[in-house]
Amino acid sequence: MRKSITLTLLLALSACTAVDPEPSWQNVRDLSASRSEGQPVWVRTPEDQKLVESTVTSLLEGGLDRDEALRIAILNDPALQARFADIGVSAAFVVEASLPTNPTLDGWLGLPGRSGASSLGLIAWLSDLWIIPQQTAVAELEAKRTEFSVAADIMMTGLMGAAAWDRLVAARREAALARELLRSRMAAAKRMNIRYSHGLEDEGTVQEAVGMVAEQEVTVQSAEQGLTEARTALAQRLAVPEAWTHVPQESTLTPLQSTDLTVQEALESGMQGRLDIQIAHVDVERTTSVVGLEDALIWRSVGIGATKEGQFARVHDSNVAADEVFGPTISIEIPIFNQNQAGRAAASFELQQAIKLLEAARLRAAKEIVDAHRRFETTARSLSRLEGVVRPAAAARLKYVREWNRRMQITYLEVLAAEERLLIVDIEINRLREEKNSSWRRLQFAINGRSM
Repeated sequence: MRKSITLTLLLALSACTAVDPEPSWQNVRDLSASRSEGQPVWVRTPEDQKLVESTVTSLLEGGLDRDEALRIAILNDPALQARFADIGVSAAFVVEASLPTNPTLDGWLGLPGRSGASSLGLIAWLSDLWIIPQQTAVAELEAKRTEFSVAADIMMTGLMGAAAWDRLVAARREAALARELLRSRMAAAKRMNIRYSHGLEDEGTVQEAVGMVAEQEVTVQSAEQGLTEARTALAQRLAVPEAWTHVPQESTLTPLQSTDLTVQEALESGMQGRLDIQIAHVDVERTTSVVGLEDALIWRSVGIGATKEGQFARVHDSNVAADEVFGPTISIEIPIFNQNQAGRAAASFELQQAIKLLEAARLRAAKEIVDAHRRFETTARSLSRLEGVVRPAAAARLKYVREWNRRMQITYLEVLAAEERLLIVDIEINRLREEKNSSWRRLQFAINGRSM
């Protein structure tokens, strides 16, 4: 009966546990849902791949807007898919940490003879009772750290996809405005050359106009190169060949929503929501558990089992009955020399380091949130002034000079100068619109993500 109970216990302790990353993956999805409009799909089966492909195809139909670019970036990024494997690795380490140590089978076999005797023992490790909980806690905290880190990568991937869409639209507008400004300057240079031939302009003014045309030609070339780079960047971020062809030509940089948070509210939200601060908290918990594990490992080899000693096979000419003994066995490795002192010291130093890194993360987060908030507010005010004051004034000036040019009171050169001024304002507005969207995303990441 005792043999049956012992065997059943050992088999139960040695049972295999399946690795299931799904709970951890669901945690990642939940973290992402509160920080990004896009939801990831971890491609592990052909069905998952088909789901991603059909979703991407659906999002591309009818034109690609900013939100769709964000979603496709999260779904389709191969580097992000590779990152998801860390979730499975962490889940496997949790299972491995929770498994009991294999039982030990030992014994010796006596030579056949009158005094021949043998022993056979099976020992399970009682030390698992205090070691396994500690090492499992360490592995679970490492898995939690991975969840936070992967969620931050998902958020960053989506924001970069949206930023690539903005860059393409801004680059298109920039190139168009640069070409229009070149046309205006070429017209001005032509008109000045005519006036010079009639003795109405000096040579220096004509040469200055020619130089401005050449300068603008370089600007146009730079804008065209920027547009090419924006196209390839969008295709790369979305992992969609020629993704820019799906962005409608009439797309504009509509401003993202503004934030109603004050600096103090942004700081309070960031201290609660930033993933790198949560990672730093987990690191403190994990290193604390590592210290506990090192303490538990002092008595790392304590076992209990059963042993039988005696003559397992009788010698045919033996007239002596060998004594047979069957009973419990206790095995203890006494830590006369504490071999894990260095390990515990290292774990203690790591704990001190984790505590200091947590404080450093808080300080870094506070600076990044304040800087991002100030940058957003400054850009928003500048854009508001340009759109609300400067551009209307430039447009009014152009309307005025055109009217008086028709009345032959103002030369056409002044009309061209007013057109150029308005184009320059529009170029700056285009730049600030992209900058405002970028600074808004930076602020959101500073509050909810980690250091960029």
